[in-house]
Amino acid sequence: MEGIFVRQAIEGALPPPTGVTPNFVNPPSIAKYNVICQIVCMPVTTVFVCIRLYTRCFIHRKITGDDYACIVAWLGSLIYSGMALSLNQYGAGMHQWDVPAADIKKFGKLVYMTQMLYGPEVFATKVTILLLLSRVFGVKENMLWAVRVLIGFMALYYVPATIVKMFICWPVAHFWDPLAIKGSCLNENSIYLADCAMSIISDITILFLPISMIWRLKTRTMRKIGVSAVFGAGILACTASVLRLYETLHLGGTLDKTYGLVPILLWSIAEINIGIICGCLPILPSFIKKTFSAIPDSNDSTENGIYCRMERMSKPKRDIDDSIMQTQTRPEDSNERLPLGQSTIVQVNLGDNTWQGGGIMKMVEIDQRI
Repeated sequence: MEGIFVRQAIEGALPPPTGVTPNFVNPPSIAKYNVICQIVCMPVTTVFVCIRLYTRCFIHRKITGDDYACIVAWLGSLIYSGMALSLNQYGAGMHQWDVPAADIKKFGKLVYMTQMLYGPEVFATKVTILLLLSRVFGVKENMLWAVRVLIGFMALYYVPATIVKMFICWPVAHFWDPLAIKGSCLNENSIYLADCAMSIISDITILFLPISMIWRLKTRTMRKIGVSAVFGAGILACTASVLRLYETLHLGGTLDKTYGLVPILLWSIAEINIGIICGCLPILPSFIKKTFSAIPDSNDSTENGIYCRMERMSKPKRDIDDSIMQTQTRPEDSNERLPLGQSTIVQVNLGDNTWQGGGIMKMVEIDQRI
């Protein structure tokens, strides 16, 4: 198969089926679904990302690696959606025999760029969620190792896959201009199928990775269900990946690429944007509590934020050790409230002895956040 575009006819980019007359004036098209998808995805995802960044900067007052990865994924999604919209100008959504031959080259160049961007964009989206999991559940070494292995596994796929896509045809220009430039291409559909398989495997793994940790937390069952539901929203991304696989299998049996590529593109955009939103959902309760709740700040109110509770219960010991060196121990009988965004270490003695003379002593870190 020479590129995704077959030999151009004199009038259209593909000879029409028997009995079909090309329509260059008002052809049937599904391009409107492309427009609707971008109108929904871009602003909704942007709102969630802005909420996440506001919460991390002004409420948690701390920016970490997963926040930077989220920004990269979000910017990439905007570029990807912009390319998808641009495809409409060159026949996306129309049957290829209704697309003028002069437009198919520009269409092919944009398709080439979108498939180059897809791998890095999906990788950044999944890394955002994995880094969040490593921070929230970082106290568990097996979680840290699982995250590292999965990131490494995805990198071993997406880096070579992107290079293969870069040189999918040789010369490269043969991809979008197979008539003027002679050359050969790999089987694009096989690469698309490999992308789908990798997305489904990684989505399912990321979906179930935190579940076992959540149900071992010492908290109420309803809270566990609520936290599981937040992380379980990733099942929507899994669904988008499966539907993308279905459309990819369907595309393999057709030469009508300008029409057949659109559903694949839309499910790819849905998968990416759902992934970014899922990476923002655990932070959302903190924003809601701080912005909309009239309940006075207290230690108990901290328990109401899903994200904050998960982070506090799972905080690595090394962070506690560092904070011991930087904070002072408050007296046990102190009723002073801890200011928001700060932490302290409280000494709790069990028994009659003091910590100099034996007995049992426990240092408890209190981290007041909303």
